Formats: sequence, structure tokens, C-alpha cells
Amino acid sequence: MRAADQTDIPELLRVGAAIAAEAKPPAPFDEAVRRKWLSALLAQPNVMCVVEGDDLGLEGVVLGACIREDGIIEARVEYIWVHPEKRHSRLCVYLMRVFEDWSRSMGAKVLWFSSTTGHSLEALARLVGAEEVGRNYRKSLRNGDH
Repeated sequence: MRAADQTDIPELLRVGAAIAAEAKPPAPFDEAVRRKWLSALLAQPNVMCVVEGDDLGLEGVVLGACIREDGIIEARVEYIWVHPEKRHSRLCVYLMRVFEDWSRSMGAKVLWFSSTTGHSLEALARLVGAEEVGRNYRKSLRNGDH
């Protein structure tokens, strides 16, 4: 696992298109807009994109940022994606743990994530110790909670 950089943008765009296509109903995906967005996002110090993969492509991605909200630093996950063949492995849990550790190092006290594709994240939430809050999931990052 490693942090993504600008050289990963073509693969991240492929992943983004897959996320949009998997959405229920499928979501529009403008590659040019997303390329510009990813390039700007990956250049920011408060953003982390954890990736796992090999020369054949990415197998998993967790992309998020730490944001100060009402005096508290919160971590927010924007993308969670795991290749369909790896979805029954623990890859997503490992990616989330790396993102959690980075978020703690940034001073985050809370981690938020949700599904915009209509896919359930209940199993992931249970495995990482997050609780459902409305249509979102929340996890405390205090005291090294894992």
C-alpha cells in the first residue's frame, strides 16, 4: 500500500469511471473535469489517497481529506473502491486502517464515510468499528481506536 501521486491519475480515472458505472442508477462521469479535480486534490497536504495494486492496475483505493469543522479536525472519505474480485478480501479494511492512521497523524478526531453508489457499507462499518449516523458512518479516532 502506498500514497497515490500525480502518476496514478490515469488509473484513478479508470476507478472513478468504474464507481460511476456501478452507481445505482449509473452516474455521469466527465473525465476531463475529474482529471483536473484529482490533479488539484492530490497536490493538497490535507488529502490522502491510499492505493493498492500492481503493474496490472489498482485493486483498491481510499481517497479522503482532513478538514477543520467547528474547531475539530475531521477525516472525510470521498472514494472507497475495491476491485470486484477483491471485495470479499480484507483489502478495504486495510486501506481504511492506513487512511485512519494518516488521519490521526493530521490531528483528526472523527472519520466519516458514506456510500453514494447505493452499495451498502454496513459490513465495512462493522469491521472498522464505525457507527451508522443517518446515511453516513462515523468512527471516533480518539485514543488510537481501531
